[in-house]
Amino acid sequence: MESKLKLGVLSIIMLALCACTVPTNSSSEDKHSSSIEEPLSSETESSQSSNETSSTGGSSSNSSSSSSSSENPSSSSSSEPSSSSSSESSSSSSSSTNNNDFNGYYAAITDNMSGTTLLSALKTIITKNISVSYDWSRYEDADEAMDDPTCITTIYSRENLKKTAHVGSSQSPGQWNREHTFPQSKLDGNSKSDNHIIFASDYKVNGTRSNKILGMVEHTSNNQVKDAYGNLTQCYTTSSLFEPVDIAKGETARATMYASVLYDLSITENISSVQLCLEWNISYAPGIEDAKRNDAVFKNQKNRNPFTDHPEYACRIWGNTNSATKTVCGIN
Repeated sequence: MESKLKLGVLSIIMLALCACTVPTNSSSEDKHSSSIEEPLSSETESSQSSNETSSTGGSSSNSSSSSSSSENPSSSSSSEPSSSSSSESSSSSSSSTNNNDFNGYYAAITDNMSGTTLLSALKTIITKNISVSYDWSRYEDADEAMDDPTCITTIYSRENLKKTAHVGSSQSPGQWNREHTFPQSKLDGNSKSDNHIIFASDYKVNGTRSNKILGMVEHTSNNQVKDAYGNLTQCYTTSSLFEPVDIAKGETARATMYASVLYDLSITENISSVQLCLEWNISYAPGIEDAKRNDAVFKNQKNRNPFTDHPEYACRIWGNTNSATKTVCGIN
């Protein structure tokens, strides 16, 4: 009887060791699906994983939060920063004092900078010393679960999965992939391995997202995304749009703006409008998890996402794009 009792206790302990804990800061509100992002080049993700390169920045060039339609191309969809100065949004979080934080990382930024001037200054800062890599360990580190160092938290379905459960040639529930929040098909060179753009994702949701534009989607049962376990997430999709769970809206907006600054990509290549990108940045401001991730990426990749540290920079760069962005950013 005693031996059976011991066996039972051992079984419970083993189950506890094998399972990841449920995320504490990412409740069911964060569940949604995305498509499997093809690994670099063909499907040899692992082979390219240990390739580290120094990056110097590359090149490349929507609607309100309740609508999925794009803005007028002439006035709204362009992600070109405004040249005139813009006031900061009252909704933006983070300090507006630029020179005394992050060990002087933003010392070159002054309070009167805005538009293309601020964009160029930030690009100079985040280009320095950058060293990208597609190695799995980078992403295990960046997306480590807040409450379980053996797990990662997925960006869209907000579930904790084992760090070692990398997706392979045979896919099964519980595995995760490296999701290019700015679709890999629109990237080249170092941007394809940039950890500020790539997040851990449930492989099924990753595949559902694919290279669809991020935007607002009608919340119907037909549009709701499922993860690899068949569980409903809080992501929604159509044939052309993908709406992430709320917490990921802010993450993808800031990743998109980072990509726009460093790699000269257009915001509207990834999000349906500049207005929506700014709205998501303000409404879903960076929190503890975002700061932890930014620090982890900085440790390995040697650069930071300025919009995580200073979300108010977004309105200072793109706030004067059009009347809609001025409204979002509180610019008269």
